[in-house]
Amino acid sequence: MKKFMPCMLVLLAFSSLFARTQPGKSSFAARVTNFGNEFGFGRMISPFAMVLLDASLEFVSQSQESQIASATLKGDVQSNFSLLAYPEYRMYILPRNRVVPYFGLYGLVGFGSTSAEKPVDDCVIAVNGRTLALGAGATLGAEFFLNDFISLSAHTRFAQYSFTNDKTETASCLSIVENIQQTHRFNLQFEPALYVRLYF
Repeated sequence: MKKFMPCMLVLLAFSSLFARTQPGKSSFAARVTNFGNEFGFGRMISPFAMVLLDASLEFVSQSQESQIASATLKGDVQSNFSLLAYPEYRMYILPRNRVVPYFGLYGLVGFGSTSAEKPVDDCVIAVNGRTLALGAGATLGAEFFLNDFISLSAHTRFAQYSFTNDKTETASCLSIVENIQQTHRFNLQFEPALYVRLYF
């Protein structure tokens, strides 16, 4: 038994040299489903663990106007901005395999803003909103290594808790009204997605 233990330790250390999830490797990932919605950076800290930071960014702006004869009437103006970040600690199972299952724990930090202006008669109603989101959850997936540098991941987030604070301010010609809404949410909904990851 005493001889067996050192042999096992040497075998484990040797096998980690051939793990597809190499310590010290960095990676860049992009979401394939709904492409462009989410990107991420990761770094292996051991053959069995990676720390990651995924993020999604969106900005939308639109305006309306009408042309009547030589007159131009301005319509609604709207803009929306959102930034979501997902820091994660991921643990790999069977890192030597071509298909490597994993599970992880992640946090959620998000910020959003909205603004809108709507002309009504001789007045403009302006609505400005701010959103803060905090949360945490679990992830589950499997990474298929095409080679030592490229992989495809079938990934899902689930068991998510989130807290959202929405603050809205509506200004008209006569008054300013401020509304604050706070929401606590927990769900077990799976959010499957496919990612491609490049290691370097």
